[in-house]
Amino acid sequence: MPQDVHHTGETQRGGRMFQESSEPFSRRFGFRPSDPPITVWEDAPEDFRHAVLTASHDKCGMKPYPLRDLVCHVLRKRPDPNNWSEYPNVWGEVEWHVHNCEWYKVYDIVEAIRADLATARPDDLGEPSVKALTFEYEINSALRELGGGWQLQEGVIMARGDDAFEAVVSQANEALEAAGYSSCCPPS
Repeated sequence: MPQDVHHTGETQRGGRMFQESSEPFSRRFGFRPSDPPITVWEDAPEDFRHAVLTASHDKCGMKPYPLRDLVCHVLRKRPDPNNWSEYPNVWGEVEWHVHNCEWYKVYDIVEAIRADLATARPDDLGEPSVKALTFEYEINSALRELGGGWQLQEGVIMARGDDAFEAVVSQANEALEAAGYSSCCPPS
């Protein structure tokens, strides 16, 4: 196995597998490249913008009209009344807005899409829908692969570090919680 590819060990191998899956080989068997160093902070590269559109539309089934409503709301733009057909007009308008807005607005759009997916159809226990979790997974995968310094956690974009950094942050939060503090405020 090349050194720059890791097996996550999430899926057992061996034996015959008859189960069909819509997931690609690499995801089914837990193979992924090593995370590149974090180099993207104040940017939303074209590949990430495309990943946002792909995750929302292709993976989560959002249609052009509701997606346009969300994007235009975040960007404070009036939807083009001359665009009345879903494809290619409304979808093209969504793509244009996402690919041409300021970098930080892309992350606002990500949070808005995640919130919409989470509230659209929560499961019976009030948890976010499968589509919301799928969107979060796709966004985080894209950010890791592209060296993004951000992650989507429970619908909120937050700073991300390498695995060692994330482990230290997690341990610090646990220690604060055990001492009766939250990660932001002293106990009341």
